[in-house]
Amino acid sequence: MTYEQDASEALRLSCVEATDRLIDALAVRGFQQVDDVSETWRGVLHIDVDPDGVDVHTLIDVQIPADYPYAQPKITPLSSAAAMTRAGSDLSRYYEASSTWHREPSGHLCLFEHADHSRLPWADAGDLLEQVQAWLREDRAGWPTGAPALDLERYLSSTGEVVLFDDPRSVAGKVVHLKRRGSVWVVDLPAKVPRGRRGVKARWSPGVALVLDVGELDRPIRDWPSLLDAAGEQAHHLHREVASGIRELVLTYRRGSAAGVLALRLRPTASGWTVKAHTAAPRDTASLTRRAHPKRNILAQRAITVVGVGAIGSVLTDLLHRSGVGRLHLVDPDIVLPGNVIRHLVGADQVGKPKVTAVAHTVRSARPESDQNVTTEHGRITSLQAARDLFRTCDLVVDATADSTASTLIGAAARAGAGRAISVCVLADGYAIRVDHWPEPSTGTLAAPVLPPVQSGTYETGCSSPISTTPPAAAWEAAALGARHAIDVVLGISSRASEQRILHAQGTLR
Repeated sequence: MTYEQDASEALRLSCVEATDRLIDALAVRGFQQVDDVSETWRGVLHIDVDPDGVDVHTLIDVQIPADYPYAQPKITPLSSAAAMTRAGSDLSRYYEASSTWHREPSGHLCLFEHADHSRLPWADAGDLLEQVQAWLREDRAGWPTGAPALDLERYLSSTGEVVLFDDPRSVAGKVVHLKRRGSVWVVDLPAKVPRGRRGVKARWSPGVALVLDVGELDRPIRDWPSLLDAAGEQAHHLHREVASGIRELVLTYRRGSAAGVLALRLRPTASGWTVKAHTAAPRDTASLTRRAHPKRNILAQRAITVVGVGAIGSVLTDLLHRSGVGRLHLVDPDIVLPGNVIRHLVGADQVGKPKVTAVAHTVRSARPESDQNVTTEHGRITSLQAARDLFRTCDLVVDATADSTASTLIGAAARAGAGRAISVCVLADGYAIRVDHWPEPSTGTLAAPVLPPVQSGTYETGCSSPISTTPPAAAWEAAALGARHAIDVVLGISSRASEQRILHAQGTLR
């Protein structure tokens, strides 16, 4: 038997054992198997007790997947009609789960956060059924503590397309242009009403969308009837514009204090309309910067000069830009060569351009809506005057040159009082990474590292030094370490001292 067969058999047995434990636990609680093909078990679950002391129950189906416990069981509560048919009597204290929030389009309950990959909460039958009881109690109470659930696309089939928006509420009730930008659609300016002969309104052409503010939603939109229900008093307006050719909709809505947007596409069928959902995403400044550094507002007022935008400096620049540093000035004398792009931020389309130009273009292109200022200087630091000048218009200089002359000059200028600087480097072709602060912090300087012997490098046309065999991961890890130090410095966090990490990235250097 091969290793692959051994692994497959071990996984199969773990699934069988877990499934047997769940079935045993369900059987003890009175569940009975109703479908041996899909491994579905049905049973009554106690939900609550009414004020008059009468128990409230719900009948549920538990469908156990073949990959259980690694895959979650599907729990489906039965309707009162289905439960009564199976029970053969009137179930006056039966609770029928609503078809509003926290249910998949298939009717299965949404019980657990999909983002929690650290455990399998459904692997224990007791925990699983307790979670179902908690879901049904919340549902019966109207979800008073439920999360706002702004992912309403999940209740509809997907078009596979993306619609971006800024502030659709400002054009609510109007028909707007839906502009194609690359692979996405963008909600644009209001469209002019089409007019035919004698000024009579004509049909809308493709490429427009009707924007409606449907207010507070008390249930998901799943189809055309529920869409009309959500539109409320605007249903007539919706009907009229759809009859005039509108096939795209952008709905703004609220759930409690949270606001959301749902972008839809309508298609006619023999029985009415099908409703599909686009993926809708905001592109306003607040949304674009929400995932930046928590203190982005302060970083927006800071300026950092990065000297050397090679493998480390280019990625470090990108991280500072992503974090929200307001002004970045890049200094480097080199141009991008084909071999650089293996470890570098920029791609092959930038080969032949100065590295500072290529890096600036790359970060601007990645975040075109950013108001951050990125300037460049194609040159080398070769004098004390040039080193001193680096500090005149910035809060920090980051040396990522791997150039002993430039590093020495920048360090000397910083120690002489020109300003703050840090140096970021990779040692011994990826054995370690290091960040030094200039002038040196009160904690003192780091001890000189004890490095293993480095293998002799190979030479490449156009380069007088051997090519470094530093792995890309080491260069990028150094950039991340340097970015964290740089941000701490400009935020005034004084506890950060120089730092060195041993990576042991190459087996020959262990």
